[in-house]
Formats: sequence, structure tokens, C-alpha cells
Amino acid sequence: MSVESNGKTPDVYDVPAESSRTTTEKESFWHIDREMLRFKIHFILFIGAQGAAIPYIVVFARERLGLAASSMASVLTTQMLIFVVFKPLTGYIADYFNRLKTMICILTIINGSGYFLLLAIPKHELSATAAFSENRFGVTDFC
Repeated sequence: MSVESNGKTPDVYDVPAESSRTTTEKESFWHIDREMLRFKIHFILFIGAQGAAIPYIVVFARERLGLAASSMASVLTTQMLIFVVFKPLTGYIADYFNRLKTMICILTIINGSGYFLLLAIPKHELSATAAFSENRFGVTDFC
């Protein structure tokens, strides 16, 4: 041991290289992260509610906005293609800034407010020249 110039021995600190928890006990396969449990339950409930609401958006768009089924199909297809691009992008941003909970909260608020803003769209009334009728087979007859 080395001795300082004043004759006292310096303090020696032992810093372990790894956490003692990881070396002594291994987490089981069925480990539940209790810190993220609230967000996981919220995610499951939110996706379940969204899955129940999306079929009614088509009915809402037809009755209130006057969109045809093909128009709504193109809107929903575009929405899914945008999700393919932006979901990994938002995941990258959440990982980069290490703010997963903040990103989940922000995106949930944006998504929920988007659904509520649909109610602010006024009902679309068809004019007399643009009126059309449907026969029993669902084929549109323009007259």
C-alpha cells in the first residue's frame, strides 16, 4: 500500500463493475415491469377502444360528411400507410430522447383530440343537382 507524504494511508474504494443484482439473480421469463404496467394496461384498453370505434368512423363519414365507401377506403388506406412510416419514427424519437411515457401521453392526446374534432365538422347537405339514389343492390344511379 502506498503512503501519502503526511504518513496517512489513502482511502481505498471498491467500485463493482456490474450491479450485484444482475450477477446474483437472473430475472425470470415472466418478469412484469411494474413501472410500465399502467401504460401497458392503458395501451391495451386504448387499442381495444380504437378497434371498436374505427368501423363506426366509416358510417360517420358516410352519414355526416357524405363520403362514399371508396373515398373512405382511400382515406383509411392512406392512414395505414402513414402509420407504417410514422410509428417507427416516433419509436426512434422516443428511444433517442428516452421519453417513452411522454411520447405515449402526447400521441394519445393528439389521437383523442383528432377523433373529437370529427364532431366539429358540419353535416354535408347534398344539393339538388348532385342528388343521387341507390337501388337495393347498392349501385349508385345518377339521374
